[in-house]
Amino acid sequence: MMHAWHQFRWEIQGTRKNLLLEGDAFYTADPSLTLSESSAAHPSYRRMEVPASYTLVPESMPHDAAFNVAQTYMLLANDLERGTTDCPAFADALVRHRMIAAIENAARTGQRQSY
Repeated sequence: MMHAWHQFRWEIQGTRKNLLLEGDAFYTADPSLTLSESSAAHPSYRRMEVPASYTLVPESMPHDAAFNVAQTYMLLANDLERGTTDCPAFADALVRHRMIAAIENAARTGQRQSY
């Protein structure tokens, strides 16, 4: 399948599915960032839509860096109000760093990694 040229493209090949993250730049507020999936049964990438329930701020808010900050503040407010722990914390960042290290090790060694 032909894809439009993007400045950022990250393809992750898994054992059951493949993921493709593309955009004009790599930062989470980039409105061009899209996530697609494929599998052996469906080899062409299909775009994955973000469920509407994941958007906590008004849809009228521009999708830029402020949008993500507002989303995080809404998660934090909900956590404080409801006693939940949905807002990312230090432990989540630690997992992401371990994941990145595993990806780097897999790329360097050619061996599957765990984290």
